[in-house]
Amino acid sequence: MKKTLYILLTTLSIISCQQDVFFDLPEYQDKVVIYSLMRADTFPGAIVTRSVSIYEPRNYEELGISDATVILTGTDWSDTLKTKDSIPKGVYFSLNHKIKHNETYTLTVQIPNEKTYIISTKVPEKSTVDSVRVKKISNSSNGDSVSLAYFYFKPPARTAYYSVHYFRVSSDKTPSQVNPDEVKLPKYEPFTDGLPFRFVDTEIENRLYIMRRAFEKGDTVKILFRHINLEYYDYLRTSLQNSETGEPVRIISNIPGGLGVFGGFSEEEVKWVF
Repeated sequence: MKKTLYILLTTLSIISCQQDVFFDLPEYQDKVVIYSLMRADTFPGAIVTRSVSIYEPRNYEELGISDATVILTGTDWSDTLKTKDSIPKGVYFSLNHKIKHNETYTLTVQIPNEKTYIISTKVPEKSTVDSVRVKKISNSSNGDSVSLAYFYFKPPARTAYYSVHYFRVSSDKTPSQVNPDEVKLPKYEPFTDGLPFRFVDTEIENRLYIMRRAFEKGDTVKILFRHINLEYYDYLRTSLQNSETGEPVRIISNIPGGLGVFGGFSEEEVKWVF
């Protein structure tokens, strides 16, 4: 009886201590999002949109800003990027000047009755991959197989930032020899999200890169090796942390007063047949 009375009194004391707490959250203020990557040897482009609260329904087609003036300035030229009705809202492009290695570009985005955004970035020089060595090993942690890639450079790479993307281009296996899910895959099957990493001086000559999934004999793999600048590296690194951990991560942006990234990279394509 005493034990029952004690439990009852304890429960009542806990209930009596409970109270509702209300938070008066400030009204969400959207921001301009600018996403533009200067890829060497290609024509420039930019995407200009608005951010949206996680508590609001997302209609991505309505987030694009179509009345902005987007100007890209190079070493000795200035070009106004254009848009048209046949492409998604907020996408701007130009076919007048190709992006060059080792040059600095300035992007100016003017939105009517709002602030003007001015951002600069430098496209890295090209790092030439002299050769690639890939081998398949067994991952002792979970028993799965992974591929190890060694990249050799000519001339040797310097301390800088890189990302690697790799795809299966084709395979000589018949549909009966592959996983049923793989039969439905498109021509270029991605195996990675382009994980960013940094070279340091002591790792330059024999860089080891672990591919998350092993390739089979007969696979033709396309490897895109990107030399990226610091702005793109920071944005990519923190974006992947946010998607992989599920925990809120502040994504680093170089857009003053806005969100997104204005970065640059050079790219080299290498094909490898297993």
